[in-house]
Amino acid sequence: MLDILLYGHEPQSPSPHDLGVMEKATHLARVAIERDRAESACGPAREYRDLINASPDPICVVDADGKCILVNPAGVNLAGRSQTN
Repeated sequence: MLDILLYGHEPQSPSPHDLGVMEKATHLARVAIERDRAESACGPAREYRDLINASPDPICVVDADGKCILVNPAGVNLAGRSQTN
């Protein structure tokens, strides 16, 4: 792992190199945050969706607010609704 010293014993303005390192770190953090948000927005992980949809048992996945984000076909049939409703 690369350790970079961005501070010193005396207060001073960051050097152009320091600013470049901070810019790269900020970009990486932004990419990581955006990816995490995108994955969260997708709801249940894709690898579980096929398993959930193939289950003969009714399954409803809810988010932290109690909002239903995924119902498998068995759950839709149990509710007596079509999947397009």
